[in-house]
Amino acid sequence: TQISDDLGGLLKTGVETVIIVSLAVLIFVGWREALLSAISIPLSFFITFIVLDGIGYTLNFLTLFSLILALGIMVDAAIVVSDAMNREINNGKTPKQAALRTIDEFRNPLVFGTLTTVFAFLPMILTSGIMGKFIRTIPVTVTIILISSILVAVAILPALAVKWINIGKKEGELEKKKASYFDKWVNLYEELIRKLFRDNRLANIFLVSII
Repeated sequence: TQISDDLGGLLKTGVETVIIVSLAVLIFVGWREALLSAISIPLSFFITFIVLDGIGYTLNFLTLFSLILALGIMVDAAIVVSDAMNREINNGKTPKQAALRTIDEFRNPLVFGTLTTVFAFLPMILTSGIMGKFIRTIPVTVTIILISSILVAVAILPALAVKWINIGKKEGELEKKKASYFDKWVNLYEELIRKLFRDNRLANIFLVSII
C-alpha cells in the first residue's frame, strides 16, 4: 500500500512537471517545442525503468525519491534543445540543419553540465556500512535518469523535431505580440545593466549586494 501510494505521488508529480514545463515552453517558444519537451520526461523515465530493472533495482521509497528529486533537473536539456532549434529555424535554417547545428553547439555544455550534477551525487556511493548500502540507490538512480535525459535531449528530440517542426513557420499576431512584449523586457534589462556598469558606485553596490 505504501509503495502504491508513493507511485501515485510520483505519477502526480510527473504529470504536474510535464504540464508546468509545457506551459513555460508554450509561452516562451511555441506549441511544437512544448510538445517535444513534454515527451522528454516519459521517455527518460521509460529508459530509466528499463535500466533499473536490468541492474536488479526495485521500485521502493529510495528509487521513487530519487526519481522525484531528478525531475526538475532532467527537463533542462530538453528545454535548451527545443529553444535552440526554434531559434535556428526562425533564422532561416531547415529543421535538419537546425537539429545538426543545435547538437553541435549544445552537446558538450549539456553533457558536461549534467555530469557535474552526477558527480555531486556519486560520492554517496562510497559511503560504507549499512547506511552506504541504504543510500546507494539514490546516486545510482539519479545518475541513470540524468544520463537518460541527455540521451533523449541530444538524440531523440532533434530527430522528432526534424519531422514535426515546419520549415518557414509564419508568425501569427499572438506570436508577434509575445515577441514584442518580451523584447521590451530584454531591452529594459540591457539598459539597466549598462547603467549599473557605467557608474562605478552603482557597480560596486550591485556587486556587494550579490555577495
